[in-house]
Amino acid sequence: MVIEPPLTDPLVPRRRRLVLHGECVLSAAGWEEALVEVGLAAGGRWQELSGPDLVAESATAKCFRLQLANGETIYFKRDRYALRRGLGYFLRPSRNVVEAFAYGQLESLHISAPELLAVAERRRFGIPSASCIATRAVPESMDLRTYLSTVWAQLCATERRARFDELSARLVTQLQRAHSAGFFHHDLKWRNLLVQGQPGELELFWIDAPRAQQRRWRRRRGVIVDLSGLARVALSVTSQFERMRFLRAYLGTQAGPGAAARLYRQVAKHLGRRPPERFELSFTADESA
Repeated sequence: MVIEPPLTDPLVPRRRRLVLHGECVLSAAGWEEALVEVGLAAGGRWQELSGPDLVAESATAKCFRLQLANGETIYFKRDRYALRRGLGYFLRPSRNVVEAFAYGQLESLHISAPELLAVAERRRFGIPSASCIATRAVPESMDLRTYLSTVWAQLCATERRARFDELSARLVTQLQRAHSAGFFHHDLKWRNLLVQGQPGELELFWIDAPRAQQRRWRRRRGVIVDLSGLARVALSVTSQFERMRFLRAYLGTQAGPGAAARLYRQVAKHLGRRPPERFELSFTADESA
């Protein structure tokens, strides 16, 4: 059924459509057989693939946690495009292809991201009808927002400070690396960061990036959007001093006087367009510990 060959080989595509007319399915080496078993292959019924463990859903997309016959756990996300919505992606990459591109970029920048297993598109004369992406589950991880409320909030004040500093330092390094290369996530909220590991070895994985872009120009806009996404929860759990300290660390010693304050105001202005809801934490540990 493939009328046009894949634009790239290996698996990770460029940030553009996979096929003009027909179907294109790209799978990671060594995973073809396991993915075929669940219908994720050329000519398969992957656009209808589902499972009992639905982890996220929108009007046009669903994400499932699936257990493969080989014992591996994967996340499978698929989008279906009605004609009117598909026209908006005419000759443009689908959301799932953009996410696959993002994971390839993150890997090249040495920023942790889920392992990409497959990506697929179906199009009719340039208009997408369906797309999907499959990634390997990150073991023993949870999103940063969940980590905050179920793990971090239960620690004593000293432990909280140590883990906060560790995660902040890790995130600053990742942001500097991504933004210096012109890569922007564009939806970098706490739910889209996974925490894995033990204290002293904590790692952050960037996930769910269907809006990611590689920018050569107007990079400041990307910086503000990414930092605003992080600030939506940070406003509830950090002080202004801590947020300024984070921005100073992000900008580095080469930033001029007042650079952090200007960036802080720009982020605040961007957030003012859609103010975040208050995020409440319940601290159960002994504050005197």
